[in-house]
Amino acid sequence: MKQGDQNSLLTSNPPLKRTKFMDPPFFQIPLWDLKF
Repeated sequence: MKQGDQNSLLTSNPPLKRTKFMDPPFFQIPLWDLKF
């Protein structure tokens, strides 16, 4: 599921990423983005 989320972020607009960053449950996604 995490992989799919990453693809969604890549295809989604940058503003969407900001909202995920603010969300606590999505905190893991941005962290993975930094690793990538």
